[in-house]
Amino acid sequence: FSQQRTPEEEDATYLKLGSEFNSANALFISEVYYFLRQQQERKQNNQDGFNDSGGMNGFSSESNPVFEKSLAYCEKFNPFRSENASKEVRKVLAERTELQPYELAQLANLLCDTSDRAKALIPSLQDKIDDDDL
Repeated sequence: FSQQRTPEEEDATYLKLGSEFNSANALFISEVYYFLRQQQERKQNNQDGFNDSGGMNGFSSESNPVFEKSLAYCEKFNPFRSENASKEVRKVLAERTELQPYELAQLANLLCDTSDRAKALIPSLQDKIDDDDL
């Protein structure tokens, strides 16, 4: 049985994401997409890291529906149509040292058109960044 966590232990509003995320770096959907595409291309080209019995760590694109669904999801919701655009957004957002990795990823993934919307969807931004800066 898994333990249910109480709201005090995890709450994204206050950036309490759980101990598993304390040292994790949050990825953009676009970064995951380009990584998965790269893995798919490597598999198709039969390059380093793959073998005929299940792919890299068992996560091959041919025989793994989770891989295919993950790739399809990331392709559908990828807000950036080029890898360079994704890298540039990461670079610009990373300059905001007051933002946590989770907040950076949420800003990039959601691409809110107003600061009000961004703060409504990412409550931890409320007192952290001015509307004009956002």
